[in-house]
Amino acid sequence: MKKILLLIGTLVVIGLGWFGYWIYDIVQNGVRQYTIAGETVGLAGYEAKASTGAPNTAVATFTERLMPFTRDTFPFEDACSVLAQDPPSLPVIGIISADIITVVASGDDGSVAKTYDVTNGTCTERGT
Repeated sequence: MKKILLLIGTLVVIGLGWFGYWIYDIVQNGVRQYTIAGETVGLAGYEAKASTGAPNTAVATFTERLMPFTRDTFPFEDACSVLAQDPPSLPVIGIISADIITVVASGDDGSVAKTYDVTNGTCTERGT
């Protein structure tokens, strides 16, 4: 009986720890909602860099925890188009839009990233 209670208690503590980390992650990074390919998707992270001599760049991260897509079925081009038209509050003063956007879709077992050149709000995948 004691072993069963110990096992149940351990599982409860692990579950609460995972839930607590998930809440902490959302509070730390914030969640901005976007509609991508007809689905509501939460932005997990965003970083922008402005430069006078180089293109302005942005990296947007989406996680499987905050979207109905998997990292393999994520609509990268749609996400880039949405971000190019409506960027999050950019932390870098002076950057109005990014010239290069990297979209990352991450899951528990890895991530997939695609980089796009942005011209007048239109995304073109690099290397194609």
